[in-house]
Amino acid sequence: MQVVEKNQSKGLHFLVQNARKNCLDVLNVELFLLNINVIADLRDLKMSTVAIKVKVMPEGLDSDLEEIKRNITEKIENEGGKIAGFEEQPIAFGLKALIATFAWLEAKETSIVEEIFKNIPGVSSSDIIDYRRAFG
Repeated sequence: MQVVEKNQSKGLHFLVQNARKNCLDVLNVELFLLNINVIADLRDLKMSTVAIKVKVMPEGLDSDLEEIKRNITEKIENEGGKIAGFEEQPIAFGLKALIATFAWLEAKETSIVEEIFKNIPGVSSSDIIDYRRAFG
C-alpha cells in the first residue's frame, strides 16, 4: 500500500512540477505575443499616417482667419499632427471658409480632430471633407 502511495505521490509531484513549468511557459508565450503586438502597434503608429482636410466655417465676416489658422496649427501640432497648409475658399458675400490640410496618425481617433475644431474661438462649424492614407 505504501508503494502505491509513494508512486502516486511521485506522480502527483511530477504533474504539479510540469503544470508549474507549463504555466510559466504559457505565461512567457503570452508575454512574448503581447510584446509582438505592442511592437506592431508602435510600428503602425510610426508608419501609418493619414492626410485629413477639414472645412472650417468662421462665425462671420469679422472673424479673424489668421487667428483661427494659428489656433488650428497650435492645437493640431500639440496632438501630434503636422499642418500641411491652409486654403481660403470663397463662399458668398465675402465670407470665406478655411480648408485645413494636415497629417495625422491613423491610430488616433478622428473624434479628437472634431473636438479640436469645435473648441476653436471664431469657428461656427467644421467638417472632415477628405481622409486618406498618406504614403511615404
